[in-house]
Amino acid sequence: MAATAEQTGVKVGGGQRSFHQDSEAPYMLPNDSAEHARLERQSRVLSALMNHKIPHAPLDPNKTQRLLDIGCGTGYVTKTLADKFPNAQVYGVDLTPVPQIREYPPNVRFLQGNIVTQSPAEWKPLNSDASLTEHENVFDLCFERLCVNTVPDAPGFLKREFHLLKPGGWIEMHELGRPTVLRDGSKASQMDVIEKIEDLYSEKTGAVMRPGDLAADWMREVGFINVQTHEYLWPIDIAGASPELRAELSDIADGTLARDQVDVVTSIITRMNMRGVLDDAEASAMIEDTRAFYLSDVQKYYRFIVTIGQKPE
Repeated sequence: MAATAEQTGVKVGGGQRSFHQDSEAPYMLPNDSAEHARLERQSRVLSALMNHKIPHAPLDPNKTQRLLDIGCGTGYVTKTLADKFPNAQVYGVDLTPVPQIREYPPNVRFLQGNIVTQSPAEWKPLNSDASLTEHENVFDLCFERLCVNTVPDAPGFLKREFHLLKPGGWIEMHELGRPTVLRDGSKASQMDVIEKIEDLYSEKTGAVMRPGDLAADWMREVGFINVQTHEYLWPIDIAGASPELRAELSDIADGTLARDQVDVVTSIITRMNMRGVLDDAEASAMIEDTRAFYLSDVQKYYRFIVTIGQKPE
């Protein structure tokens, strides 16, 4: 989403990490190879968790022409959409260039740009023929996963997607809801520690870190119809997954996904420290609390909420 994508080294949890440098984009996670590997694991887990149902929006393959993957990251979902809709053009847009870790079908186009501050015509094409000239009524689907949680004005972000969609087009959001729970649905102990971090994040950035429960109302406020939600229990670690999920993801060792989540929250805490929101002592204490929460032996689950809505014809 940035016009430039210079990297800067920042120590996070004892290691050197790099981040995007778009001053207008609040996204706080790294953009280095370690983050790409984490995103790939996350994408595999979520795809398997949902029985590979991407997208949930009921698109007609014979009428679908253009799809947009917002904050496309490593391009995992972009490729999934392109494979499922081979006759459509699938565009992936992100703050930084997509890493070259896989081959893509010829109907994939990548762009670098900021959906919040730029029109599609301003997004930088990373394929020679990927540029867009339209400003609205462009796409049959706008898909995003774990991006709205970085946007200070989420309803405004959805309004932007509303204008990008053709009449009859669909929006699809994948976001977390509160709280983190146990298998029986009860609130996980020590969740208050994580909520404190999330509340501070919201206070200082204006963004809602877990907007999944709010997505449906936001969509209706913007003007979407046929709004539907689907909820999944996302195991924080593979040790808490179902036997079927463990079998499909057998190459992921116990503890790996939980450590990934520690890295995510640690990156956010570190960025808040860099921006003066937290002093060093506060940041260090929060990182220790984060490790204790995610690395305990108690299996915990995110409430992963998929929300779809349609732009009226």
